[in-house]
Amino acid sequence: EKLAATSGEEFEIMFMEMMIKHHAKAIKQATQCTERAYHDALVDMCENIIVTQQAEIEQMQTWLCDWYGICKE
Repeated sequence: EKLAATSGEEFEIMFMEMMIKHHAKAIKQATQCTERAYHDALVDMCENIIVTQQAEIEQMQTWLCDWYGICKE
């Protein structure tokens, strides 16, 4: 609801910050999957989740820094 009430810069910042947290949680869960899953196909998918979600986090952190001066230290 809070996100739906925003637009423009406020929306972009809030969206990216929320997605970074969401992706970080996905990475944590996918890491557990790679450590515990039995089937190779599932392990492969979880490894792919880690790689792609981390790349998306890095991209959004770059945009937040470049566009809005919100830089990770």
